[in-house]
Amino acid sequence: MAGFSHLSVMPEEVIRFLAIKANAVYLDGTLGGGGHAALILENAPEAHLVGIDRDLSALAAAGERLAAYGKRFHPVHGDFAGVSEHLGNLGITALDGFILDLGVSSHQLDTGERGFSFQQDAPLDMRMDTSCGETAADLVNNLPEAELERILIEYGEERWARRITSFIAKERAESAISTTLKLVDIIKGAVPKAKWDERIHPATR
Repeated sequence: MAGFSHLSVMPEEVIRFLAIKANAVYLDGTLGGGGHAALILENAPEAHLVGIDRDLSALAAAGERLAAYGKRFHPVHGDFAGVSEHLGNLGITALDGFILDLGVSSHQLDTGERGFSFQQDAPLDMRMDTSCGETAADLVNNLPEAELERILIEYGEERWARRITSFIAKERAESAISTTLKLVDIIKGAVPKAKWDERIHPATR
């Protein structure tokens, strides 16, 4: 898939610590663009690899990249938390190794319409799997103020959570918050400028 590029982290270490061997079965629980998967399949000529990802665009890109490995590559649309079910559906009862490269990929951050970045204006989406679930806009506009505050405290460790949620509640009462930059502007207004960290954008957390 054109435009999907992601540099795989620690490729040499991954191969070394997985102790790659032929005729084995491996799992990449966060497939992404398929960089680690390609390394594994290339270094284990008869091995099979199951690649799981929630992101359909990542699966499509990995499918193109790994097409040459034919039936040795088994793509799965889903979450690695459901690995037992995914492996069961494939008739796989044991693994020789697995890898998880956790976090948002550079491709997801760079694709404006995904809404992960506040460097450009875009719909406030932020879903890993765009085929299901609530968007960030759904949550920001519909959750009770107390629940939004809890989320910012528990998942963002945000010291200005109460003030930010108060500003969000005031703004959404006037009009829906539907874009990344609109939310960013609200956060910038909520966090006192004297408390901004020069190294970190106030909307980062």
